[in-house]
Amino acid sequence: YAMNTGSITVYNLRQGGRKEKLEMPIDDWVWCICVADNMLFAFFTKCGLMWLDTKRNIWRVVSGRMPRKLYGGAMVEYYGKLAVFWRQEYIGARKKEEEKIWCALIALGRIGEEEVGGTIEWSGVVATIPYVCGFLHCL
Repeated sequence: YAMNTGSITVYNLRQGGRKEKLEMPIDDWVWCICVADNMLFAFFTKCGLMWLDTKRNIWRVVSGRMPRKLYGGAMVEYYGKLAVFWRQEYIGARKKEEEKIWCALIALGRIGEEEVGGTIEWSGVVATIPYVCGFLHCL
């Protein structure tokens, strides 16, 4: 997959070509994207965590009590689950010198043909970093 402004292009390595460009939900953009359990997941700024229904070529919201907003996030598969990382958003007048990095480990499961459910198994602070740092990649 490759992210671009307003779309995501999905490549099928087994068939050796690009599937097509997938449109984003209206007025939304992606913080991070990841493949887990052979499904494509994306964290959208307004819609939250979604998965790609490849049969209908549409994005669907992951059901369950999921985080709805991320600030500077990253996502990676961890033994068939999603590990979602984000920076604690700082709102205030004083300049901040450091910030906390949070993580949520989300177990995933299909519920019928048209729904994927998620359960947060664990969440908490995993690091404190200088304020000027950000995520580049998450492996």
